[in-house]
Amino acid sequence: MNTTEIGIVIGVFQMIQFIASPIFGKYMSRVGTKNMYCGGILLCGLSTIVFGFTNLLPGSIFFWASLFVRCLTAVGGTCFCIAGMAMSAKCVPEYVSTVMDIMETSIGLGYTLGPMVGSALYVYGGFQLPFLCMGITLFLITFVSYWIIEGNEDERLEPSARVPLFAMPETWLSSVACFITSFSFEFYDATLADHLAVINSSSMFVGLMCLLVSASYLISAPFCGLIVDHFRCCELVMLVGSSVAVIALLVLGPSPIFTFQQSLFSNVFAFILLGISCTATYIPTFQNTLMAIKERGLDDSLETCGRISGVMQSGLALGGFMGIILGAVSVENFGFPLTSSFVAGGHLLFSSICLTFIIRKRAFQKPQKQ
Repeated sequence: MNTTEIGIVIGVFQMIQFIASPIFGKYMSRVGTKNMYCGGILLCGLSTIVFGFTNLLPGSIFFWASLFVRCLTAVGGTCFCIAGMAMSAKCVPEYVSTVMDIMETSIGLGYTLGPMVGSALYVYGGFQLPFLCMGITLFLITFVSYWIIEGNEDERLEPSARVPLFAMPETWLSSVACFITSFSFEFYDATLADHLAVINSSSMFVGLMCLLVSASYLISAPFCGLIVDHFRCCELVMLVGSSVAVIALLVLGPSPIFTFQQSLFSNVFAFILLGISCTATYIPTFQNTLMAIKERGLDDSLETCGRISGVMQSGLALGGFMGIILGAVSVENFGFPLTSSFVAGGHLLFSSICLTFIIRKRAFQKPQKQ
């Protein structure tokens, strides 16, 4: 495959997630949360095994087969992510952010250990072995999940009783937070190696820099969740997180407003700060929307949690997809420092929106208390 085809195969995963997430979230209660969760994992396992044998196909068929299998994997991943988040939120509604921390930590560990384990299996058994091992593991997880998860019937709401999610400003605020967090993680993926070549061009060095983002994200996630669950300050945490991201991205460039050149210290500092800031921006999103629903006295059933999960996942997928494409185009035309500054500007705009939202919310609450 050429570079364009590789980009399409990689990017289609997030595009399918963006399209499917709100749909699956809306109809989750009809399919059944348990069925959607287990079915999604099963589909991921099956498509993963099939993908391991696509390299046996001739070149022209290989691209279309890879594209089709990636679409199936995206559908499966969307199903179990949405259902899993909704079930977790419904089981422990008072600790939604902490649950999200645990899930994000697990995802981060998977992203960290996956390449190492996959590489070892590839060296030992060739292209098929990593996919076979992953697919079989997912099959086992499916059976265990189906046995452990209780098969309670989902609540089905009448259309008139459904929460108007997009009529609430908190939904839009949380969706934008998901979008900009994912965008910030993905915009440098295609160009980071060239950016860091000034310091060290080895692939190991690039991997270590990426690991810094993941590690700081994983370490800070539990603390962020505890703060949000204890103090119920979702918008404030998102404001702080996005404001810190502005600093991290300006240093990462480094932005033309600075006089210093990029160095090992500046990159390490920026990546650690970026991981922490994105944690604070993303973790409160689900809790923020769920709290807004409860404050209005609206229904917070499993169906509602599924719809919230679908909206948040859609924002993440769109941010990742746009980040990869726009990031590469912007770096090619304007350079990495300006591109990083553009993303910092997006965070600055989001921080301003958060601050305005908090001020307006406090202003409307005070007269009611009096």
